[in-house]
This record gives sequence, structure tokens and C-alpha cells, in this order.
Amino acid sequence: MNTKTPHAATASFVGTWELESFTEISRDGSFVEPMGKNPQGFLLYTEDGIVSAQLSGPGSNQNDPSSEKSGVSNGGQQTPTSYIGYCGSFTVNSELREVVHIPIVAHDRKLVGRALHRKFRFDEDRLTLKTSTVEAGEHVVEAQLVWRRHYPG
Repeated sequence: MNTKTPHAATASFVGTWELESFTEISRDGSFVEPMGKNPQGFLLYTEDGIVSAQLSGPGSNQNDPSSEKSGVSNGGQQTPTSYIGYCGSFTVNSELREVVHIPIVAHDRKLVGRALHRKFRFDEDRLTLKTSTVEAGEHVVEAQLVWRRHYPG
């Protein structure tokens, strides 16, 4: 497998993307929005293989200790995740339609150096990234993030 990212494979990614939606989908088809209905965020890809992702729920308050609870259910109501952020390198495998982010700095130190695999799909000026499925209690969860290309001005 070629892990070197050829320039042609990265060309569609390069630029700035603005977060439109962040949804986690369970095996039973139910879904949650871990950062609320109107998440905010930017995803930046550079020509030289650097990625930066910054996501925040619209009501997150860094001075409020209760906002540190990450998507935890609170009396049957979901508490929005307050912040996700990392930067590092990325590679693209066009055959698998997969982009891999490898953080070197992250809000959660457990992410540093870990390969974060994302399936990708382009649709005009939108980029959809889906995470690998992960066990979350008894449910399989797949995260889907939809990004819209950001044009200055």
C-alpha cells in the first residue's frame, strides 16, 4: 500500500471547509447530534499535507465546568460535546476513498499519533467524512460530518 499522498489525490481536499452538520448514527438507525443542531467548525487541508480540525458546539462555554462533559447523557438529555480540535498530517488513499488524519497536537492527548480513518465523498462544494464504526456501549456508532467549502468574502 502506498502511504505517500500524491498531489493529485490531495488536490480536492486542499482549502478551508466549514462544518454544516455532525451526526452520530447508531446500529438501530437512531441518531444524535453530539454538538447540537448548529455546530461550528473549520477543517483546513494544505498542499503540503497538513490538516487542522476545530469543532465546537454553539453554546459551549470554556468557563463552565459542566461543558466539559463530552456528549454524555444527562437525565435522558444529551449534553453537547463542547470542543474537538487537532492538527497534524494527512494522507489520502483514493482506491479506498479514505483520508487518514494523524494528529501531532490534540485537545485529547490520546489522539496524538493515532491514525484517524475517514471515508470521504465529494458532492459539488461539500465533503462528507464518515468515521470507522466504533463500539459505544451496546451500540455501533458511525460519525458523519458534512463540510461545505469555505470561500473568502
